[in-house]
Order: sequence, then C-alpha cells, then structure tokens
Amino acid sequence: MDLQDLLPTDIDWWQLLLALLVALATWIISRFARRGTTALLRRAPGISAAVGTAITQFVAYAILLLGFGIALAMLGANVQPLLAIVVILGIVAILVLRGVADNFAAGVLLQARQTVRIGDEIVVEALDSVIAGTVTELNARAVILRTVDGRTLHIPNARLLSDPVVNDSTHGARRSEVEVRVRRDGTTRIDDLLAPLVDAARTAEGVHRHEGVRALVSA
Repeated sequence: MDLQDLLPTDIDWWQLLLALLVALATWIISRFARRGTTALLRRAPGISAAVGTAITQFVAYAILLLGFGIALAMLGANVQPLLAIVVILGIVAILVLRGVADNFAAGVLLQARQTVRIGDEIVVEALDSVIAGTVTELNARAVILRTVDGRTLHIPNARLLSDPVVNDSTHGARRSEVEVRVRRDGTTRIDDLLAPLVDAARTAEGVHRHEGVRALVSA
C-alpha cells in the first residue's frame, strides 16, 4: 500500500484546519473516556488492575483510531484499506474475546440486579447434578461457591445468568422438613409423642419464632 494513494495532493487550508480540530477533539475525548472507564471499572469488584488497564487502553485507542480516520477522510484520503484492516482486527478480537465479554457483561448484570450476593446460599445445576453452596466471591468472570461438602466451585457468570438459580437467602428464611423415626408402643398417644419433637425443633438454633413448628405423622 503506497502512502501517495492515501492522501491527495490538493488539500485546502480549511480541510487541514478541520482535520487538526477533529484530531485534537479526538485526543481530548479519548482522555475523558479513559478516566470514565477507569472510574466505572473501579465500581465493578473482581476486576484486577491489569485487566482494567487493558480495557481502558483498548477504549482510548479505539476512539483515537476512529477520530484519526475521520480526520483523514476530511482531507480526502482513501481510508477504505485502513477501515478494512480495522474491521478484520475487530472481528478477530470479538471472536477471541467472546467468552470473556459474555461473562463480563453477565457479571455486570448480576451485580446490578443483585441476583446473588456474597454470603447467599444458592442452588445451581452443575457437574451433571444439583449443587448447593454459599457465594464467597463475585468477579468479572465467575461466581465462586463454597459447597456444603467443602469444595470450591467456579460458575461462569453467563451460565449463572442463563440457567435457573435458586437463592435460599433472598427472603431471609425458608421452610425445612426433617423426617424423624421414633419407636412407639401401644400405650403412648400420638400427641404425647409429637410434643417433645416440636419443642426440640422450636428451640433449635436458626429456627424463627414467627413461624410455628408443626409435626405431621406420615406413617
């Protein structure tokens, strides 16, 4: 590609002035965009400093490239080869970073809607089974759970956003059922047998007082 094919020989002074103004405005906008992106990423937990720097640089360079392309177009330059290269690079970047971008966007939505928060007990479908655990961390890529059996589970944000999630901590309490087998002789009444069970469940730690404990005979 010859540079003489990009820029024409007859350039007016006002075209050059407009191109310089566009280039200057682009540089100023890129600086503000860098600061705004940095401030926005600071509010999103789980994004490391290296990843935040890479994102802000990408935003700034994209604005600079777009602005300089507009400035060259004002000078009458043939920017189609440059645009073709930019489009190809953009498509490659989208294909490579598709999973990362999906998880990042899903993480922003999860934190904005507060679907899950740190400390919530949730139930999800993973590893071909239903797994329950406590949310210990929310980052830009995944939601980290500590399962009831002591394992650490990393669930991609996009998976958590698209699949059903049961949050047992949303309302602060939930109903639980415990099956107890008790030996009974023929002289003991059912009510006398159930009363100690109800008292034991009522005084257990974590049982709310505003919801009464009931005992039902199943067999």
